[in-house]
Amino acid sequence: MKVRIRVWTAAGCNQAITMDDVLAVARALAARNGTSLGCALSTLARRGFRRPRIEEDVGTPVFRVAGVVEPITSADVRKALGDWP
Repeated sequence: MKVRIRVWTAAGCNQAITMDDVLAVARALAARNGTSLGCALSTLARRGFRRPRIEEDVGTPVFRVAGVVEPITSADVRKALGDWP
């Protein structure tokens, strides 16, 4: 049975996820941290209850990332949109 959940992100994006998606992420988190599946699910639930900090730069919402990461380019966006169903 597939359960589809509609999620509204802080940026107002409407995204659909399934319980299979949640379970896959929880299993990966449990394996990475060496914890139980239940612990991983609890961790994900707690993260979901926290309000994200959204900053603005000249009226545009921005978010901070941990560490050194590559910027997202227009080419990256075009490729991602090409993969969209």
